[in-house]
Amino acid sequence: MYNNFLFCISLILFGMSCDRGKAPDKPGLASPLDEVNALLMENPGNPALLYTRAQWYYDQGLYKKAADDLAIAVKDPTAPLEVHHLYADALLDSNQSLEALSALKAVVAVFPNSTPSLLKLSEFQLITKQHEQSLATLQKVLKIDPQEAEAHFMRGMVLKERGDTAAARTAFHEATAESPELIDAWIELGNLYSDEPREALRYFDAALRAMPDHVAAMHAKAVVQTQIDALGAMITYRQLIEIAPFYADAYFNMGLIYLDQDSLGQAGQHFDLAVDTDPQFTNAYFYRGLVHELMANLESARLDYDQALRLDPQHERAAEALNRVTPPTENE
Repeated sequence: MYNNFLFCISLILFGMSCDRGKAPDKPGLASPLDEVNALLMENPGNPALLYTRAQWYYDQGLYKKAADDLAIAVKDPTAPLEVHHLYADALLDSNQSLEALSALKAVVAVFPNSTPSLLKLSEFQLITKQHEQSLATLQKVLKIDPQEAEAHFMRGMVLKERGDTAAARTAFHEATAESPELIDAWIELGNLYSDEPREALRYFDAALRAMPDHVAAMHAKAVVQTQIDALGAMITYRQLIEIAPFYADAYFNMGLIYLDQDSLGQAGQHFDLAVDTDPQFTNAYFYRGLVHELMANLESARLDYDQALRLDPQHERAAEALNRVTPPTENE
């Protein structure tokens, strides 16, 4: 069912009949890739099928393979914008940023009033540090539609990266005025006001009103709450864990709060949960080691500091701590 639906979507994008692309009954096809490969054997170079396979490759992180298929698919004059956009994404993600920009510029040259294409071009220009070009592209979008919230948001991102905080705030405000559901803009505003915690919380709360279970907004809110209301931050982290029980940062940050309150047992338990959830969490090992050291469990502290250094040999605090808890005879 899902595989045939995927093929139908791709065929519809190219204005083709779903029946023409329906996969024949073939035993032994183990995956969507097997199925589309079988279809391509019967229809070599079919752009809709190439797009389907490229989407599968892209979803698997095989960006170069996706780009190779899409390079053929975009040559079809009927190829819709979705195909060109995925081609640009695949090029960018396969470390071909100049080619990705060229691909988008080619699309914009043919479709100069395509807001999605212009927005994607501005995003790629931002990624490649072409700030002035990105702002110029966004001006084109706003000339087409002055109320385009995504364009205001992207302007804010460019201005923030250029260090123009005041102008970035204005742009994000304009984005939320046009689209109160644009959660990323609320989060960016909160981050820009992080030195004013109570003001920042207003924006994170606005994001959560739009989407109450948004993990990034909850995490950002809790981080700011920690500055002024540790208990409130703990409540927010617990709510986050209910939604995302494998979110290691929440356990870790709760451990830091408990450590700051000298609740060493609780701190240790939360650092335990952090490393159980993410065995590569270097700082969770370091801080669990610190808890062990403060509780005079020096052997356990040593093991944790050592593990932190195995994960990050440049972790200076872990190196200092390991030296601190290692008996002198073993240092020699």
